[in-house]
This record gives sequence, C-alpha cells and structure tokens, in this order.
Amino acid sequence: MNGQGSTNEILEAINAASSATQEQFESLEKKFESLEKNISREIKQAEHKLMDHVDRRVADLEGVFVASLRKEDNKVNIILEILEENKLARPDQIKRARSIHIFPRAPEIS
Repeated sequence: MNGQGSTNEILEAINAASSATQEQFESLEKKFESLEKNISREIKQAEHKLMDHVDRRVADLEGVFVASLRKEDNKVNIILEILEENKLARPDQIKRARSIHIFPRAPEIS
C-alpha cells in the first residue's frame, strides 16, 4: 500500500505541476497576444507618420519643381520677345515656339 500511496503522491505532484505549467503557458499566451496587438498598433502609427512625412516632402518638392519650371518658362518667353522685337525670327517661328508652353499665357492683343 505504501507503493500505491507514493504513486498517487507522484501523480498528484505531476498533476499540480502540469496545472501550474498550463496556467503559466496561458498567461504567457495572453501577454504575447497583448504584445502583438501593441506592436501592430505601433507599426501602424509609424507607417502613418512616415506617409505623412513623405506626402509633405513630395508636396514641397512639387512646389519647388513648379516654381523652377515657371522660371524657365518665363526665360523662354523673354527670349522669344527679344527675338521678335529684333526680328531675329520669323513670326511663324515665334508663333510655333509660343505654342509649346508649359504654363498658359494670356492671349496677346494685337
């Protein structure tokens, strides 16, 4: 009977250890799920911040690019006026060059 008692004690100890291990595992699983949710939320926030920054930078660069194009378009228009005033190009050549423009011009009044 003593052998039977010690077997039961061993089984009870194994069962208690198994239950404790299961509880620890479940606790760790909950913590892991919570950590996973937090990491996902942080990643989404970082993505939004990054995309906002990229959008702002692209908008800034577009503005710089448009300003630069406008400046170059004005230079071409000045050169065309000089060519026209000094009769260094035929009217049809000036008209053709002005038809290729980046930014619209106000129509000329003759």
